Amino acid sequence: MNTVNLVGRLTRDPELFYTKDGISLCKFTLAVQRSFRNNNGTFDADFIPCVAWRRQAETTAEYCHKGALVSVNGRVVTSSFETRDGQRATQTQIVAERVRFLITNKAETETPAAETEGAEHEVIGAPPPEMVREEPVYSSGASSNSSVSSSSSISEPSGSSTSGS
Repeated sequence: MNTVNLVGRLTRDPELFYTKDGISLCKFTLAVQRSFRNNNGTFDADFIPCVAWRRQAETTAEYCHKGALVSVNGRVVTSSFETRDGQRATQTQIVAERVRFLITNKAETETPAAETEGAEHEVIGAPPPEMVREEPVYSSGASSNSSVSSSSSISEPSGSSTSGS
């Protein structure tokens, strides 16, 4: 099963694009703090590229801004492509199937955070207590729950994100 759940902050404002067919896509990078300290006693972060499609893309671009704390549920996708220099390159990113806005830095106190799934909005409020820690959480080990082919291409999700529930 290829499932990813991340909580982190946006490193910049999301970028909204449209395909030739008019389908919206939103690109953003998530800074995710590691759960352990480095040799200097501080926490490092991983910077993970993400993409959202259709209504999820539009809502993410509209309501999230640099510094917003978000939760992303999605899948890992790796693609190979040829650069302008003719070199073969590989890119791994998260295809966000659900983006939950935990805290946004733009008018945090005036506007409640929202969860997006289609056109519905739900008030989330503050992050759950398990996210607010002074000490890191240690897991029992890394889990590798998917095998990703480097020849797969990044494409929009199949009709699952467009069907209303």
